[in-house]
Amino acid sequence: TDNGEKKPTEGNVALILLNSRYSNKKLYSNLFDKNHNYVEDDGDMMKKLLKEYNTEMQSDVSNLKDTLTTFIQELKEKNKEINRLHFHFSGHGVHNARLHVEDSEDQTETMKTNTPNGDCLVGTDGTLFPVHDLKLMLLDVNADKVTVTLDCCRTEKRGPSDLVLREKGQISIADQKRIAVFVGASSGHYVINSDSFTKALYTVLEKGKLSIPIDDISSRVNDLPTWKNDQKACYLDITKSNTGPGSWNSYLWPSETSEIKDPGHQIHITHQEMSFEHFDKLLTEKLEPITKRLQILEGDRKRKSSGSESMEMKPETKKTKFSK
Repeated sequence: TDNGEKKPTEGNVALILLNSRYSNKKLYSNLFDKNHNYVEDDGDMMKKLLKEYNTEMQSDVSNLKDTLTTFIQELKEKNKEINRLHFHFSGHGVHNARLHVEDSEDQTETMKTNTPNGDCLVGTDGTLFPVHDLKLMLLDVNADKVTVTLDCCRTEKRGPSDLVLREKGQISIADQKRIAVFVGASSGHYVINSDSFTKALYTVLEKGKLSIPIDDISSRVNDLPTWKNDQKACYLDITKSNTGPGSWNSYLWPSETSEIKDPGHQIHITHQEMSFEHFDKLLTEKLEPITKRLQILEGDRKRKSSGSESMEMKPETKKTKFSK
């Protein structure tokens, strides 16, 4: 662009969902006050972090599953190769502990439920969307890598009793290795709107100018002065292997390259530089002065050795005076 900012890359796609206004006030309060809407701030910061992504952003979504379904269908219709797919959510989240149990005439029969327990995102009307289902839907997209940032609470809270969902689908091992989920709160803890996980990411990643290995991000967030206490901690949920689609080694996030050098490391190596050819070049450059020095020392040693041998074999001659 004219102002020097990077353009979105064709193969990078993102969906940002921001919920701050909730209609079910009995269960979920609004996430803004008369002075400020911190969730909207999250959206602005996340969009800057994902400036190399083709990003769609929506606010105050009641049915998160329907919105994600539409987004995925549109991606499939475009039939384009996707390198990086990212999903972000800021809003209410719960660890659902209320299960809907269907009546059974046989009182001796084990009670059954179609309601999964576990972490859920909350739509503005109180509809719960399980994180497990979120992963399944995102992995249905043919993307090389899928990343997720969840900026929501994980407190145990009883959801509406009429929540009935399908049986949990199985995520294959291969797909588990394709997805990485940043969770902005530890189990059972709240997230503070004014000091959100998104805001912490924005700080660590230098307002979107810095991309670092994905493994390093959660630890750097947790080391921030405002996070370095017993009240807040994020973590990365990821399944890795050293080869194949599960290889996240040297995977930089949010972008493939970094605009600035990483102040957290003395040696800054971008994603492209981790190829074998480039690593070999770097190693050669580092070893070249050492090799030259060793060659000089070896040459000196040989010359001294050769000089000593010639002195021993040289016959004595009489000294002769010469005059002009």
